[in-house]
Amino acid sequence: MTCPECRYNVKNIYFEEEEQKTNLDHFNIGENGVKIQDPSLATKYSPHGPIIDVYFRDGKAFCDYCESSDCKHVKYALSLPLVQRIFQKRRWKIE
Repeated sequence: MTCPECRYNVKNIYFEEEEQKTNLDHFNIGENGVKIQDPSLATKYSPHGPIIDVYFRDGKAFCDYCESSDCKHVKYALSLPLVQRIFQKRRWKIE
């Protein structure tokens, strides 16, 4: 799957966390945040994984699911070129 806004293959982005590879996918990137689907958190009622909101506030990205600014969802969001451009535009630092 190719993100039309980022123009790169989003299925090739992997993050290693606790020796487990997780394939995350994003959609609906905007000035205030991004929605991410995490298949590693799939359940019977959400077979493709939940949709997780990562918000941009006060110069940081915040994961609503993990209630954290330092989780794999935030790291993934900050790796996206379009999100990086949003942060640069606002003169926020990506940490």
